[in-house]
Amino acid sequence: MEVDQFIDEFGRYVDAGEASLFVGAGFSVAAGYPPWPELVEPFRQALGIDPIEDLAQLVQYYQDSGVGSRKQVQDHIARAVRAVPQLPADAVELEGHRLLGGLPISSTWTTNYDPLLEESITPNEVIAEDEQLARRLAPGAKRILKMHGSVPRLGVASDLVIARSDFERYEASHPRFWRLLTAEFLTRSLLFLGFSLEDPNMEQVLRLARLLTADAQRQHFAIMKRPNTNPLIFDLKCRDFEAVGIHVIEIADFGEINPILRRLVARCRPSRLYVSGSPPIGASTATGGAYPTRALSSILEGMLEGLGNALADTPIRLMSGSQVGATVGYAMLRQLRDRVEYDPDRFLLVRRAKDAPLDAPNERLGRLVFTGEDPSELRGHAFNEVRAVLVIGGQAGTAEEVQRARELDMGVVPLAATGGIAREVWDAVGADFGAYRLGGQYVDRDEFDRLAHPDAAIAVAAAVQLAKQALFL
Repeated sequence: MEVDQFIDEFGRYVDAGEASLFVGAGFSVAAGYPPWPELVEPFRQALGIDPIEDLAQLVQYYQDSGVGSRKQVQDHIARAVRAVPQLPADAVELEGHRLLGGLPISSTWTTNYDPLLEESITPNEVIAEDEQLARRLAPGAKRILKMHGSVPRLGVASDLVIARSDFERYEASHPRFWRLLTAEFLTRSLLFLGFSLEDPNMEQVLRLARLLTADAQRQHFAIMKRPNTNPLIFDLKCRDFEAVGIHVIEIADFGEINPILRRLVARCRPSRLYVSGSPPIGASTATGGAYPTRALSSILEGMLEGLGNALADTPIRLMSGSQVGATVGYAMLRQLRDRVEYDPDRFLLVRRAKDAPLDAPNERLGRLVFTGEDPSELRGHAFNEVRAVLVIGGQAGTAEEVQRARELDMGVVPLAATGGIAREVWDAVGADFGAYRLGGQYVDRDEFDRLAHPDAAIAVAAAVQLAKQALFL
């Protein structure tokens, strides 16, 4: 499956609150945690046998041979996990975990023993033992289901699933975990990350999938790296996955995962459009005191009113921290009010929270949110709550917002007919148009060109159409 299709389809499950994550050991390797082969290598050496692919069976041989014991296996795993130094929360090696924490997904399953997920996904409730599923869970917390046990940084490690017999008896030894996973497989869409063809945990998942294929209606997804060896086996395994409803997104390098996740996080932010802008230089005159602080030219104001009226005919919700955005939002809400369709949540005006007296907005429509003490804090809050950005006119502050949007992989729609930064962005995008996409799709060039059309109605119609595309609507 292509990345664009995956982001669109899995994103729809996230929007509906019907998505879960399933994270394997490979996802923690970048942070210094040993992969499975390295973790169990001491057992192979103690047995004096050649390498084998079935690593869970290798552990079973070690336990059953008399050379080692189950306690020795558990103690070795706990020591190996705890020997990895804790990284700062903002470490580049933890970007993938932070991105998972940015997804609005309530359940994360993992076969990992390490504590990285619970340190990155908050607020959370960690469930590491089957009996814990019988208790009442904390409301609002994201669940991290450590179905094979946990090794916390402090405290006692839980009983770990690692030997072949542990996998074979899992349904009986962990009935709540197994039944809940079965239910999620049937009613939600799962995204598998950090697994390889050799991972014994995927065998467990495939066994479950084969049992449920006849009843399963949901799509599931797995991002997997093509191995350097056995390409034919990989292709056959991918067909096996597809047959049981797990679509494989193939990557050539593990470095491709975080860019995909960044795009997914951008896709799954609240479906709201941020209106960024200000009157371009020379298009307004300063006014004193009352908010708004700049007077719009009659031409620009007329275009913004028309844009608000056009947006009233769409499901698009707006947010802005500027006078330009307020003009659009209020026009939209007045139109809805006249139709008796008024909904204050359709427009959020964000303002800086300051101790100094603040003038009220110029209309009592929509919702007003105070956040942050400076523009950077305000933008940080706002950009966590929007999925795409519409650029109107603009000066230096608008350029900063466009840059932030690009860093977050958001769709940017520049209404070039309004001049200023919007025109500059439009020119830059047009010069490299082949790389420009909105909503995971390429953009119609004629529609894009109409953003600069001298007829305001034509430019506004193009902006509305492309904003809908950018929001995946």
